Amino acid sequence: MIKSTGLTVSDAVRMFMTRIARDRALPLDLFQPNSETLQAIEEAEMEPVERTSLDGLRAMIRDDKAEICKSEK
Repeated sequence: MIKSTGLTVSDAVRMFMTRIARDRALPLDLFQPNSETLQAIEEAEMEPVERTSLDGLRAMIRDDKAEICKSEK
């Protein structure tokens, strides 16, 4: 594959190392989702996104804390 792009192995290694240095990460996608994960991703992307304000988020957290305190008693 490298030869078909006109690159040498040295060019490819240099590009790979430059990308690692720039991104501080391997330029590889090592995650290969299985069918269950792919289905969950598709379902999550289809669901509408619920938006709220910061005050709304604070109210939800306050309500959740109140529920936790009730259940612990």
